[in-house]
Amino acid sequence: MKVGDLVKIVAYASRHTPLGTVGIITEKRPKPFPHRIYHQCYKVRFNNGYTGIHANFCLEIINESR
Repeated sequence: MKVGDLVKIVAYASRHTPLGTVGIITEKRPKPFPHRIYHQCYKVRFNNGYTGIHANFCLEIINESR
């Protein structure tokens, strides 16, 4: 996953981002230390106007940026 990818929520949905909500990755967040025990997180701007931070396993790539 990288900035500009089109993704959708597939796990840990919320009232702001129900399952299937589509968005674009706007930022790759730094992983806290120790890196091996944390998941990579991304800041995502969703089609409903909400901006949220989600872990990589919660997102599925629909279309990759070039």
